[in-house]
Amino acid sequence: MNTPSPTPTDSYGGLVIGGTKIERPATVVGFAYERTRNIAVSAVSAVSAVIHGTYDATLLVLAYIALTLEAAPV
Repeated sequence: MNTPSPTPTDSYGGLVIGGTKIERPATVVGFAYERTRNIAVSAVSAVSAVIHGTYDATLLVLAYIALTLEAAPV
């Protein structure tokens, strides 16, 4: 079976998406620190971002599993 090799645009797209996913929360946490000059506020923002990211990742994995099992031949 021939599998297509990845093209340069595939890796660049992943790089852009990954960079955006890292940059946006970092900007929010940095803004919270600049506004309050309180590291505790920034820590709460960072923790909430990690919790939200974990929740999103869990939903993605569960959706993938559900769709994969549903499409499996019986």
